[in-house]
Order: sequence, then C-alpha cells, then structure tokens
Amino acid sequence: MYIWTFVIGALHVPVYAELWPKYLLLGFLSLPIVTLLAPSTQKYKKALIAIACFFSGMLFATLRLEALYASQLEASFEGQTIHAQIQVQSIPKRSEKSTSFLARVDEIDCGNSNAFDCPEIIGEQIRVSWFFADRRLAPGQVWALSLKLKRPRGLVNPGGFDYHAWLLSKEVVATASVRTGKDFERTLIREKQNLASHRENFRRQLLADGNYTFERVLRALLVGDRSLMNNDDWKLLQATGTVHLMAISGLHVGLVAIIGFGLGSLFSRTLSLFFHSSGARIFLYIPAAFSLSCAAYYAALAGFSIPTQRALVACVLVNAARCAGVKMPPERLLVFCLLAVCLIEPLAWVNVGFWLSFAAVFILMYSLVGRPDVGKFRATLNSQLVIFLGLLVPIVFLGQGMSLVSPLANLIAVPLMSLLIIPLLLLASVAQFVSPTWANAVLLMNDWLLAKLWALLEVFAGLPMAQWWPHQNLTWAVFVCGLTGSLLLLAPRAVGLRVLGSILLFCCAFGRFSRSEDFELNVLDVGQGLAVHFSVPGSHWLYDTGPRYPSGFDTGERIILPFLRRRGTSEISMIVSHDDSDHSGGAMALTRGLKVPKILAGEALTDFPSADYQRCIQGQFWQDQTLSFDVLWPPKEGDWEGNRASCVVLVTYETRDAQVTTLLTGDIDSYVERRIMHLLPAGIDVLIAPHHGSNSSSNNAFIRALNPRYVVFSTGYLNRFRHPGDKALLRYQKQGVKTLNTAEHGAITFQLELKGDLKALTARELNRRAWF
Repeated sequence: MYIWTFVIGALHVPVYAELWPKYLLLGFLSLPIVTLLAPSTQKYKKALIAIACFFSGMLFATLRLEALYASQLEASFEGQTIHAQIQVQSIPKRSEKSTSFLARVDEIDCGNSNAFDCPEIIGEQIRVSWFFADRRLAPGQVWALSLKLKRPRGLVNPGGFDYHAWLLSKEVVATASVRTGKDFERTLIREKQNLASHRENFRRQLLADGNYTFERVLRALLVGDRSLMNNDDWKLLQATGTVHLMAISGLHVGLVAIIGFGLGSLFSRTLSLFFHSSGARIFLYIPAAFSLSCAAYYAALAGFSIPTQRALVACVLVNAARCAGVKMPPERLLVFCLLAVCLIEPLAWVNVGFWLSFAAVFILMYSLVGRPDVGKFRATLNSQLVIFLGLLVPIVFLGQGMSLVSPLANLIAVPLMSLLIIPLLLLASVAQFVSPTWANAVLLMNDWLLAKLWALLEVFAGLPMAQWWPHQNLTWAVFVCGLTGSLLLLAPRAVGLRVLGSILLFCCAFGRFSRSEDFELNVLDVGQGLAVHFSVPGSHWLYDTGPRYPSGFDTGERIILPFLRRRGTSEISMIVSHDDSDHSGGAMALTRGLKVPKILAGEALTDFPSADYQRCIQGQFWQDQTLSFDVLWPPKEGDWEGNRASCVVLVTYETRDAQVTTLLTGDIDSYVERRIMHLLPAGIDVLIAPHHGSNSSSNNAFIRALNPRYVVFSTGYLNRFRHPGDKALLRYQKQGVKTLNTAEHGAITFQLELKGDLKALTARELNRRAWF
C-alpha cells in the first residue's frame, strides 16, 4: 500500500507555479512526528504512514521537476547567437527542408565576454534545427556551429500536445537553430562513437544490401527510427488500431525477453546433460541472463527510450523473482513498474501513451486474471476484445478516435508480429555478424510478410465504420459514466452488472448531451500564422488553417485536426484569407481528415483546383444557424493578390439575449483598411489584428472606427518579423483596447457567460505549468 501511495503522490506532482516544494517538505516532515505522537492503534499509524508516503512522492517528483525547469536557458540569452562545439546525440530526423537532432554542448566560445555573460549550458542537452543542411549529419559528429538560442517552449492549445513538457522530459535546456550565412561557422571537427552512432551504423550495415519496399517499417522496428513513416502509414495504422505495433514498446521488449528466456532454457538444458552434479543451481540463472541480455540488446537498439526502460524494469523484476523463488503477483509487478517510471520519468503523466499502456495492463488484470482457462486462441481473442472495450472511452475522450476493426486487425497483426516479424528481424540482426547474405535473405522474407500485413490492414481500414469519432465534445461527466460502464461490462459475471454497463456505454456513445456554451470563438496557438474557429450548436467554421513549417510540421494535421476531433467535429466549413503558407498551410490536411462542404478563399489557392473552392467577393452575405457572415473585401474588380487579397469577414453571432461581432482581417495593410472604412460597424467585440499586428497595418482611424473590446495578435514566439510591432501595439493601448497575444497566452477562447457578457480565457492561464 505504501508504494502505491508514493506512486500516486509522484504522479500527482503539482504543476501550478505557486505550489512550491517547501510546503510539501513542511507537510512531509510533520507527518512522521504526528505518526509517533498518534495513539498506538495500528490502523491510525498505517494511515498516517501512507499519507507520509504520498507527500514523499509529491516532494520527490516536484524537486526533480523544479530542477528540470531551473536548468533551462536563462531568458536573457534568448535570441542571441553563440559559437559552440556540439556532439550529435540522436539519429537526425530529416524532412524536406530541415534536419533536427539532440546534441550535447561541449564548448562555448564567448569571445571577449566575461564568463558570466555566457549561457551555462556546457554539458547540457539542446535540440538543434538545421534548415537546408548542406552537410551529411550523423550521430557522434562533433560540429563547430553558430547557433541562435531559445528557451524550450511549445504551442499551448486545449487538450493539445505539450511540446515544452516533452523537451523537459528529454532534459533539453534550450532549442537552437543553425545560422547559415557566410559569416557563420559550420565546421565538422571530428566524429566520435556513442550509442546513437552505433545504432545508426548497425542499421546502415543491416539494410544496405537490399532494396526493401518496407524499409521505413524495418527501421522503425529495428532502431526506433520512424522518420520515414509517412502520413498515409500513420492513418492506416490509426484506422486499424495497430499504431502500437510500429514502435519499439513494452510489447516488443517483452516478446524479445520471452524469446531470450526460451533460448536460455534450451541452452541450460543442453549444459545440464553434460554437468549432472556440479553447478546445478547456476542452470536456474541462465534463462534469466539470456532473457535480460536479449531485452537489453533490443532496448539499446531503440536508444533506451522510456517505454523500453519500463519494459526492462518489468523483465528484471520477473526474472529476479523467478531466480529467488518468489511469486510476483501481477498487481505487485504493476506497482513496481509504476515506481520505476516515477524514478526514471519525472513527467510521465503528460504522456498519453503512459496512461494508455498502464490502463491496458490494468484492464487485462481486472478482466482476465483468475478466470478459468479457455484455451490459447479464445484467450487471445478475449484479450483483444477486453482491451478494445476497456480503452474505448479513454481513447475517444482523448480525441484520438477508436478503430472499430481494431480487435480483428490485432488478432491477426499481433501474432504475425510476435511470432514471425520480430523474431526474423532479430535473427537478421544476429546473422549480420555471420553472413550479410543470410541477413539479407531473412530481411527479404520479412519485407514480404510486411507487404502482406499492410495489404490486410488496408482491407480492414476500407471497411465501413473502420474508425469512429465521437459526435460531440465529451465532458468529464460523460467520461466517468462511460468508464464506469466499461468496468461493469468487463467485471466478472457474478457481479451481475454487465447489462447496466452495456446501457451506460450505449448512452454515452449515442446519447445527445447539450453543451454549456452556445457560442465559442477560439483563436488557436499555431505559431506565426492564424487559425480561428467559430462554433455554435450544429455549425462549425474555420477562418485560416495555420502554417505548414519548413520542418514539415503541419499545424492543420497536428494541432487543428486533433482540436476539432476532440470536440466531436466531423464537418467544418473553411474560409482561407489568402494563399500565404502561414494562413493556408494546414488546409490540405484538414480536407483529408474532415468533411469540408464549403471553402472560400481570397485568392487562388495553389494546393486546390479552382473547382474545389469559391472566391470571396465583397458584398457576399450568408447565415448559418445563429451566425451571419458579411464579406467586406476584396471587391470583384481588380486583380488582387497576396496580403491585399485577404478575405475580410465580419462574423456576427446574434440571439435574443446576446450579440458578438468579430472582424477577421487576414494580412491586410493600411491601404485596405482605408478602403473598407465605410463598411465597418461602429464598435465590435473582437478584432483579429490585421497582418499579425504589423506596424504597416492597424492605423489609428481604423482602430477608432471599430473601437474593439479585444484585439488578438496571432504570432509566433520571438518571431523574426517582430510581430506585433511596437507602434501598432501602442495604437491599440492608447485606444484602451484589451490586447491578447497567442505567443504569450496560448490559445484564446471567447465564451458568453450566463448574463451575456463576453469572457476571454487563455490556455496558458487555464493550464498553468511551473515551466511556462
């Protein structure tokens, strides 16, 4: 029980900045004193010790977290360029225009500056982005580079991925971009050997002799390098619920450990034939040694990622218990694995995979342990159904969608992966040291098996209702109701509540739950770009689709689409202001992932045929539910293009009790602002700042005519354009307008309160973290 309470405390690490370790330390030290002074009744002492363990876990995790974010780059060095020697620590991930990798800082050249003027990051890890790299990058290389530094920072959106926390979990203290001008240094000094370079060299040697159709999958399964997996691959895997098979996870490491144990048992029995009387005890340890060696070898190929570390801990515990002759109950193994995660991974709780992996183990234990033996095939089928039903509600609640063909796809894919593909891959990796020709033959067989598996998955993905998305935004109440239904449905038959569980699940899946907000306006945090979402019951609109960055990061696919799916949105209409990438970059990803019945654009869109969208023309007006749209620019006459072609739309939400007006301006400048002055309403609620708040826009007359209550700047953190401009910002402040900036506040949500007042909520305030 005490380990459980410690683990719960560690996973409940406080994330709010105002809760500091000294308060936890005070509570932790006071509890033992209370325990000693408490009555001698045993139950009171146990309860107090459990509480002390809870606070100990919180204190431990909080101190580790504080140490992580205290090691971040000081704010005074942000945006500065330094000359440093770095060593590449990870396998570089390459995209069309950039390469990124983790690196250790070995030296910093501060010139004539004092040591106090240098960032204290020597020996620390940074994440480097090299755009249009003109050199071959490989793990172990030592480079002398000119780097522009930033503090770790991520985009913050409701329910979105916390990139900042991910950087902290990797112990990254700064992000850096390589300066590539003529005056900046880019010199390869030498090449060293590290774990990543050994992995990369081994991968190159093993895959060098053959032309494999599924080399991208072989790389993912061999060294955990998934950079070659494309969007179509991930969509196929997600549609069939088999994403977990394409990463070196606990399943793969556990499988390798079992294979190693079998080989060790065979070797041990062979030895025992020759040594009957001496060393008999040692034969018990040989299978465990083989098991751990094989598991550690495979985990090393994956770079000892966090999931493999968890699996290694489980392998060590199971084998140690067997060698000691101690029975390890499943629940004890689970809590020790959780304890190991708390010790290894201080930010485990921000990782969705952490919760889903342990939830899957718990569900299997809850539903199958202690049941009568029903045969291997039926047990395998039952396990897939149990995981499907048990994870249905959590996965849908997280906005990831649920594959309805997952049990059937995994029933075939898991045995194929476990019994053939992974063992053959390991056999090829061992055969490489004996005969590369043999290794190539084994890999060709593996490639053929993967082709058959992929074809089968495509058949499953093409079935009707292969993937199901919720039709609404699931609230916490619906989540608890659905989770209760799942647990009752999976409970032993003797409980007699399976019918009730089925009813609860059915109601959560197909019932209609009214939303508390009739109107919502979201300005998403997409960096240096724009994406504005309007929603009323029965209608969703998106103005601009965020950028697609040179690194390959598509905000339409990675931010906007998950946001919409989490809200239960399956259909949305779009207005694309103009064809600049920071406004239209995510449009294609959204049309692939959602139904988009209507697209309007201020100018011709490069990625779309002209028949797929309509042009915005001044004077257009339409209504959708309680929303009305009035296009103010561009006029039909004239050949407008670029920023001045931006579609300017006045959106009005109006009911008997409330009215909200919003002006969407794209990237217009002062010239366009003057041209539409006569069309502007006298006072609006929300203005999306023209051209991200550049000084060439937002003239005084424009601001006075609109007199907005709020102005929102959608900008990137420390963007190179210096948006919003100081002059433009000052104009709004002089007018008394409340200013909000996505770079500072994260996503910004406007909601109507019960009294009809408009309220602005910011994601960084609602989800405050100690490292923000």
